[in-house]
Amino acid sequence: GAEGHVGVGVWSLLRREFPLGSTPEESEEGQGPLRLQSPSGFYVEIRIPSDPRDILQHASCGGVHHASNMGSDKRTISLRDRIVGFQPPSGEHRQRSVKIDSEQCYWVEVTHPLRHDDVGCLEAWSRLNEKDLTYVVLELQPYASEDGPMIGEFRRAGVWIFAGNVFGRVVGPALGEGAVASTCCRSLAE
Repeated sequence: GAEGHVGVGVWSLLRREFPLGSTPEESEEGQGPLRLQSPSGFYVEIRIPSDPRDILQHASCGGVHHASNMGSDKRTISLRDRIVGFQPPSGEHRQRSVKIDSEQCYWVEVTHPLRHDDVGCLEAWSRLNEKDLTYVVLELQPYASEDGPMIGEFRRAGVWIFAGNVFGRVVGPALGEGAVASTCCRSLAE
């Protein structure tokens, strides 16, 4: 069932404040980015820019979510290991503090700066589904052949999640693959 992992469900991003203290971006429920979180820990986030021509803002990603309870204040520490994404990696794991209401209908996540010059982010999500859904997760194998890479073949990555009647997928080169990704990351100066 969905009770074994924190934040299991289909979630809609309602509010994003980046950097902290700035004017927030807001979306109507079900109209903004979506997150599908499976009981096994796999997740897919669909973050397509409102202007389809703005491909540099496409930020969909997928991977594995790890969470651990901090204590009696109902806050959880959250870490998302991306295995595929449309944005370059930052080169660091982003630790988040999460608070979920007792009915698990709302999820507020604050990304804490890891460096003094870094900025934090706040996101508020709303659950779109009932708690009891059937989940199916598929992870793409890194190469087309079971024998490993063919000459010139890049590693690929992908996650598909089916949650009830909702489906999400993110597929692309594995992190660190490709002409740009194999030589730089977002933490480098532009």
